[in-house]
Amino acid sequence: MRTTTQRLKMLRALADSPVPLSVERLHEAIAGRCDLVTVYRSIGALHEIGLVRKLYAFDGTVLYQ
Repeated sequence: MRTTTQRLKMLRALADSPVPLSVERLHEAIAGRCDLVTVYRSIGALHEIGLVRKLYAFDGTVLYQ
């Protein structure tokens, strides 16, 4: 996996957040530096290689940490 500016911003936003974030909140946290589809793809890839953890809220929302 390539290290890109967008992926680094996502990882920084997740690390700085006191709570797990949904993909939509993560997209907001990185101030729209990339489109929402890119966030979905990148967060999925980061989860697959074990850099982020996937959690589920009580309402079924997927959160990342």
